[in-house]
Amino acid sequence: MITVKHIYEIAKIKANDKCLIGVPLKLICEQLIKTAHTIGLKIVREHLDPVEYRKFLEERKLIVDKELKKIEEEKAAKVLRTTPGSSTS
Repeated sequence: MITVKHIYEIAKIKANDKCLIGVPLKLICEQLIKTAHTIGLKIVREHLDPVEYRKFLEERKLIVDKELKKIEEEKAAKVLRTTPGSSTS
């Protein structure tokens, strides 16, 4: 979760990139918003309450940790299936 102000601050920094010199800040902001939505970031207009934001980050960390654990388990299972000599025949 990020605010519109975060988007604006990121856009100001990105405006210095070689490929974005001369591109209007509004267009850079719009591109950043599209990218943020694509990767699952929620953009809010109002100021974030620090307590609410901390709670959001803690909940998000639990979700991400669970997803990472699942990915690691799937990788481990795949390695076990593809390891030579691991067949039961």
